[in-house]
Amino acid sequence: MKHTKQTINSSIVSGFSVLIVREIFIKFFAFIGQLILARILVPEDFGFFVIISFIASFFNLFTDLGLSFAIIQSKKTPSPHALSAVFWLKILLSAIVIILIYIIAPSVILIYPQFHLSEVNTLRIFSVTFLITSLQTVPFALLERNLLYQKISLVDIVGVIVYQITAVLLAFYKFSLWSLIDGVIIKEIVTTVLVFWLQPFRPYFRFHYKDSISLLRFGSFLQGGTIVSFFQASLIPLLAGVIKGNTAVGLLDWAQNISGIPETITTNFGRVTFSNFSRIQHDRLLLKETIGNAIGLLSIVTLFLTVMILGFNAQIVPLLYSAKWIPGIPALFWFTTASFFISANASIGQGILALGRSHTIFIISLTTTIIQWLSAIFLLRIYGFTGIAMSATVVSIFTCIFYVYAARRVNILPNLLFILLPKFLVAIFTLIFIYIFHTLLQSNNPITLVVQITTACICYVFFTSVFAQSDLNRLIDIIRASIKGKEVKW
Repeated sequence: MKHTKQTINSSIVSGFSVLIVREIFIKFFAFIGQLILARILVPEDFGFFVIISFIASFFNLFTDLGLSFAIIQSKKTPSPHALSAVFWLKILLSAIVIILIYIIAPSVILIYPQFHLSEVNTLRIFSVTFLITSLQTVPFALLERNLLYQKISLVDIVGVIVYQITAVLLAFYKFSLWSLIDGVIIKEIVTTVLVFWLQPFRPYFRFHYKDSISLLRFGSFLQGGTIVSFFQASLIPLLAGVIKGNTAVGLLDWAQNISGIPETITTNFGRVTFSNFSRIQHDRLLLKETIGNAIGLLSIVTLFLTVMILGFNAQIVPLLYSAKWIPGIPALFWFTTASFFISANASIGQGILALGRSHTIFIISLTTTIIQWLSAIFLLRIYGFTGIAMSATVVSIFTCIFYVYAARRVNILPNLLFILLPKFLVAIFTLIFIYIFHTLLQSNNPITLVVQITTACICYVFFTSVFAQSDLNRLIDIIRASIKGKEVKW
């Protein structure tokens, strides 16, 4: 099939529209679930869960070789033998890692003295999810390669519903940490069954290494970048966990999750754009134009969410989450400011990756990880655990600089100043309006807060219509077409 400008743009927007609708539902459901869990559980419970997830994720790095992205990025559809090789390799690596964790789990106490035998056993049981999720690798990658976003959305929605309901029920019955662990395990079991039902896959029982060598070659650099990104994300459980304790980890993770709402939008957008960008990797001019359109569309949504979090976090946190989470507000502010460049970082990064330049992504990830660790250690000494959140803003700026340089070298860099400056002006003016309005009202009751949020939304739309009218009209047309089920045009 020939991929023209219209078909690619339509595919990107259609897929993104499906995922946006899905994301709205997921975020609303997850917000309610996390709000209930935050009121039942204490930051220490979340801190233990984050540390256990971090340790498990470290070992899980060795069960993946970037093969999912390799399946999606490949110019030709991988052969059944290659897909089978990926499937069995994932199973084998997962089994080895689970056995390894079971053996060395007690040594975790040397790093985290707050751990006891119960947490060690929790880590062992949690590692079983590796084997479950490894079963999903090939069929889920095929869903993404074939641009079947409605099925992908169904899997994600079911997973969130199962996790939140399970975790909330178990937390209500005083299962504490286990409510979070069991929620993940049950979720992965259900989604694995669903993925195989939506994308049937029957692997061959013979391992053909030669059939998968090209996938391994691409995935090796990508996995290197994943490992580096993991260490970039390990600041909270490792640095804060060892130096500041479980409560600091819980507060930082809570702040990062709330501020990460714009990032979830870009993550899902990346799932759409990577598949589509990979189909037009041979046409640099089309790819460059498509990246620019993607940034323009994405920035309106992500900056809106960023502005709302920055503008109302101090009022919403004590009202909804209770006073025990107030110490995390400064961290929430800094994690959120890191989202200002996220639309450009996500779109340009996916464009570079679609060209098969996984080594470039690896080098950038390695460099920014070093920068973040150094800045986090320095800022931690001055500002406490909030310094870790401040380092997220630092690394976001450097990531944008490196991506711009890399994109210019391969001739896929759009005019970012023309695309982003109007949206930044919208964000700044809306934040100024929120500050003035809040100062005039000087009230934090729920009714006043609803009025302020509603007015801020209207204000954001108004400023967008002034500074970025064409992008706003395009976004409105996309939403209308998606609701009516019509063909979506860029």
